[in-house]
Amino acid sequence: MKTWHMVCLWAGALLVVLASAPSAVSAPRQVVLVEHFTNVGCDPCATYNPGIHSVLSLMTRDTVIKISYHPWWPSSSDPFYVWNVSENTARTNYYGVSSVPDIFVDYTLQPSPASPTTLRSNIRTRYATPSPCTIAVSAVPVSPTQIHFVATVTADQDMTGSNYRLYVMLITDLVTYTYPPGSNGETTFPDPFRDAYPNANPGQSFTIANGQSYTLDNYLNCSSSWSYQDLSVVAFVQNSSNREILQANWAEVTTNPGSLMVTVPNGGESWLVGTPQTIQWTSANLSENVRIEINRSYPGGAWSTITGSAPNTGSYLWTVAGSATTTARIRIMGTVTTIVGDTSNANFSVTVPTAMVTAPNGGENYLLGDVIPITWTTENVTGLMNIELNRTYPGGTWESVVLGTANDGYHEWRATGDSSSACRVRV
Repeated sequence: MKTWHMVCLWAGALLVVLASAPSAVSAPRQVVLVEHFTNVGCDPCATYNPGIHSVLSLMTRDTVIKISYHPWWPSSSDPFYVWNVSENTARTNYYGVSSVPDIFVDYTLQPSPASPTTLRSNIRTRYATPSPCTIAVSAVPVSPTQIHFVATVTADQDMTGSNYRLYVMLITDLVTYTYPPGSNGETTFPDPFRDAYPNANPGQSFTIANGQSYTLDNYLNCSSSWSYQDLSVVAFVQNSSNREILQANWAEVTTNPGSLMVTVPNGGESWLVGTPQTIQWTSANLSENVRIEINRSYPGGAWSTITGSAPNTGSYLWTVAGSATTTARIRIMGTVTTIVGDTSNANFSVTVPTAMVTAPNGGENYLLGDVIPITWTTENVTGLMNIELNRTYPGGTWESVVLGTANDGYHEWRATGDSSSACRVRV
């Protein structure tokens, strides 16, 4: 007697492109931020400030950066207060400062101005505290009264809440007065605050996922009487809910930052996910490594990191990954001198290879021995195709029907093996 076995086949497209997301990690502390409140008419400031400045000078700006704000008391004619009344006032009020001198270490620690030892210990404690992000900042003068800065925050874990704020501030490295108005006898004033962007409070709100970056590209105000060589820019991220400073970094204002230009992709290219492509650029007077990022929905999308630091050789081999898009652009910048950078002039495309089974596609019934036509369509796929069968989907194993058949959308298979009513075909 001849026995017939019925086989029910259902097939679905099964070409998978994997793009791994970076796992959440914490970044090391770049520098600790000390915020110092003082006034030229404050007698206790003249007593305690030299000890504060000595600690910070010995620890150096590789570890800690200071901003000195000047409230309006006891001398309302304090020249640092007078230069920027509104933002000195805003920062003073934000911290609830009621006496000077006063010190905040990443806001979370508040050592006594009379205890340099405690200040040093607090700075070391905060320097050992990891951060959810890193900051790159650089600045150049563009006029006698304006400093152009670029500050980029890159997340090492999700920063998607509503409490993250980015501040960028201009300070003078050191000012010397012989007899400042309302003088308490001090003649040297390190790190006085000059200007803030977008303001001294509440700062610039931002939200980015792990691996993405957020950039502020704008201007700070200065006086035409100041020397550019004496100015620095400080950028920091603060949690507005508890005021903790999460990360800080700084850069000197420089007049010769160099140049960089993206050449490939520069608009019109179509790059296939999974293929190696060479990102190219030119640079001049820039010896540092570069950072390379992609924006998949330019200009409104977020920037995601391709590499945080690559040698500045003019080319970088990238295995294309991620989702398909027709509005992608590449951005390249210095890892330190972030103001030196460039973005693709026009959009390019990222395409994803796809395959779709069209038959058998569900509900068909075949007998063992029947010739079954397997058909499919593909997009952005070259080369030969593999076809597989699973008899107990979704829990079964995949067995080969054919290896390396032509990608012509058609293959005939004579049904063999065990019968099943839960079959699927994969191409």
